[in-house]
Amino acid sequence: MAVRGERVAAAQGCLQCHTVTGAPHIGPTWLGLYGRKEPLEGGGAVLADEAYLTESMMDPLAKVVAGYAPVMPGYHGRLSAEDSGALVEFIKSLRPLRPGVTAAEEPVYVPTGR
Repeated sequence: MAVRGERVAAAQGCLQCHTVTGAPHIGPTWLGLYGRKEPLEGGGAVLADEAYLTESMMDPLAKVVAGYAPVMPGYHGRLSAEDSGALVEFIKSLRPLRPGVTAAEEPVYVPTGR
């Protein structure tokens, strides 16, 4: 299922904004994301579990991770239930090589206005 999720991520353009290596980019890295508490714009935090990951694919503006611009398009009606489930499984499979080491702290995305 995770292999299918990786193919879906590539086909849907997810990897243009999200990395799987911990490197900073436009969206949060997926490395070590599953099970991590993510701070939210406006305060609070959310646990990156299956429900949150699925919600973020379908309605990315519902809970925006602090420090990131709300630029992700929604995939409601664009992803089948099977494909969204496969993406969640792919994200769950991306664990840091050394236990206890979290993904890189990422910078704030600031549009250049071009």
